[in-house]
Amino acid sequence: MLKAQNIVIILSVVLVALLYFGFDHKPKNIKDLEKTRSQNLEVTSIDNLLISARNKLSVEQNTILQNLKSDADKAEGSEKADVLKNYASTWYDYGFPTISGYYAEEVAKLINDADSWSIAGTTYLLAIKSESDEVTKDFAADKAVKAFENARSLDPQQLDFQINEALVYVERPLKEEPMKGILMLRDLNTKYPENTAVMNQLARLALQTNQLDRAVERLETVLKLEPENQMAHCLMAEVYDRKGNSELRDQYLETCNKK
Repeated sequence: MLKAQNIVIILSVVLVALLYFGFDHKPKNIKDLEKTRSQNLEVTSIDNLLISARNKLSVEQNTILQNLKSDADKAEGSEKADVLKNYASTWYDYGFPTISGYYAEEVAKLINDADSWSIAGTTYLLAIKSESDEVTKDFAADKAVKAFENARSLDPQQLDFQINEALVYVERPLKEEPMKGILMLRDLNTKYPENTAVMNQLARLALQTNQLDRAVERLETVLKLEPENQMAHCLMAEVYDRKGNSELRDQYLETCNKK
């Protein structure tokens, strides 16, 4: 099973609720976008995904999954959670990360701790990257955000949950707020300037947009704080590979490839 990567005041809530539900404050174009997305999510239900997936599996694979599901349906409590973990993991191994995320979410509902919700969110995040169908990506993105929000509510101090939530928006930008994910990461960097996980993600984004010097600047800061940070070494290796400096690339690859 996947592991989770390396994270009010009552009157205020009431006031926000009144403002939100009491006034029709959204522009029509944003309403239309939200309506379209909602309709897409309705089209992509877990039942539809399961029907499609089972048609692509072998008889042996279907039998294994049916037996696991049968065991899960019969089990209760912690035993049910354990069987569902295996069920979710098997779907992932067979190449269906969105379905895996759905059952990881079912595990999280049973256990209801921050780590379980983070695992569900991370599985959906991986699904966004690997799925080819656009509607399924939207389904996974919506589920991932909700899972990370649940994880944050249970453990507000764990920054990784906030980072991963931002990465959902980076991987699947909102049409009405395309920069939301990047802005969330920048905000985290301002609040936690020595957090290396945030800096690594910003460096990765700089690398994706070919801002090589900016990536180096951030990664050098990471390595000053954590000289053995493996992700920073891997990203540095990629930077210098693009720059054509094989000597420095190999130097960083040495630490990158350590297990």
